[in-house]
Amino acid sequence: MKPQRILLSAMLLTASATALADTGGTLYHNGTPVALTSGYAYIGPDHFDKSKQVLEITLSDVPIDAATIDAGKNRRDDLYTYLNRRKASSVNLTLNPDNKDQPLAQIGIAMDEYHSAGVMGGDFYKLDIKRNDGKRIEGTLRSTHEQDKTSKHDDYYDLNFALDVASGPPFGPALSADGGEPYKAYEAYGKTVFDATFHDRYDGLSDVMSQAQIKTLIAVQNKDPKSLKKVVEKMRSDHMNYDVAFLQGRVKDDVATMDIKGAYVVSEYDADNNMIEKRTEATATVTMKKEGGTWRFDKEVVKRSDKTVTTKQ
Repeated sequence: MKPQRILLSAMLLTASATALADTGGTLYHNGTPVALTSGYAYIGPDHFDKSKQVLEITLSDVPIDAATIDAGKNRRDDLYTYLNRRKASSVNLTLNPDNKDQPLAQIGIAMDEYHSAGVMGGDFYKLDIKRNDGKRIEGTLRSTHEQDKTSKHDDYYDLNFALDVASGPPFGPALSADGGEPYKAYEAYGKTVFDATFHDRYDGLSDVMSQAQIKTLIAVQNKDPKSLKKVVEKMRSDHMNYDVAFLQGRVKDDVATMDIKGAYVVSEYDADNNMIEKRTEATATVTMKKEGGTWRFDKEVVKRSDKTVTTKQ
C-alpha cells in the first residue's frame, strides 16, 4: 500500500457550504419551536412584477447546499424543490435589495403540508439590517408580540442571518437524465469504498476522490497510521448502500452537484436465526469535482428519513 495514495475521511464531508454559525434562529409555529440552522440569499425578479428585483432570504432546519441552488435554472423554484424534497421547515423573507431601511415586504413559512405567506405590519416585528450591499446581507428579525411565542394560532420569529447574496443569471446546464459521467464517478466511489472496507484495497481511493480529500486523509494517516481502517469504515457507513439513484443535477465548469436518493440497509439475525432487514430511506446532495480530466467525489450532505422499515427475510 502506498501511503501517498491513501485518501481520507468523509467525516469532513458532512458540513454544508452555507450553514453558518450566525445564520438561523428559531421559528415558533403555533407555540412549537423550530430551530433554523442554515440559509441562502439571492437577488431575483419579483414574483408579482418581473420588472423589479427583490432580495430573498431563506432560513431552514436542514442544510442548504449553495452550489446546488446556484447551479439550477431557477433559484426560487429549485430552492423550493430542494427544501420540499427534504421535508424541511423554512422561513422566507422578501426584501427590497437596495434599501436597508425599508419595512419587511413579505414573510412566508413552509413546513410539512403547511404553507403561508403574507405581509406583516411594522408593529409586529423589528427588522435590523446591518449590511445590505448586493453582495452580502446581515441582520436580524425579531417579533415584537411576545405572546405569539406560545400562541397556538400565531407565529413568532427570532431570526438572524449573515449570508453572501447570489445574483445574476443562475448558472450550469442540467446533467442528463442518468446523471452522466459525474453520477458514474459517484457510483465508482461507492464501489471503491466498499472494496476498501471489506477487502483492504485502499489504493483505489486515490482515483475516485478529490485532491483536497486525499491530502486530508494522508495527513490523518501520517498522524495515526492505525486510524485508516476506521476512517474508511466510517466513510462506508455514511454512504447510502441500497437503491441508490440519480434524481437531478447541474454542472458548472468543473463542479457538478447532484440530488441522490437511496437507503441504508442493515441486516441482523433474531433469536430464531431469521434474518431481519432494517431499511432507512435517505436523500443526499452530492458534489463532484473534475480534476485532471476525471470526475471525483468531493462531498455529500445526507438527510435520513425518520422512518425505518423492518422486514423478516
